[in-house]
Amino acid sequence: MGVEMYKCTKGFSIEKCDDDGFTIENEYVEIKEGSIWEIPEDDDFRLVGGEIRLEEIKEDCVNWLEITENDFKKYFVKIDDKIDDSDLEMDCLECALSKENACVDCCKDWDNEDED
Repeated sequence: MGVEMYKCTKGFSIEKCDDDGFTIENEYVEIKEGSIWEIPEDDDFRLVGGEIRLEEIKEDCVNWLEITENDFKKYFVKIDDKIDDSDLEMDCLECALSKENACVDCCKDWDNEDED
């Protein structure tokens, strides 16, 4: 079974927490629309007691959030497990999953692609 991937469908903000799971007063983290998240393999681990834990894997860090099931259903949609990787020009995972915008470094512009 592979890792389940989810895409944020509408941006929102959540309270920021420190490394011990305590809320930092008046500090918030923006969860961006279009960002790609996954449910970690150890899906029972929780730091702040949220119902669902998601992780955003980035090149230089791992962001995480824990939210209620209602917020999860409101802001995230599961990404189809079948990723079209037949295009040799495509290297960017985010572009491969969303196919919305071209990545400057590796992908073609999906909106202006010529049909064969």
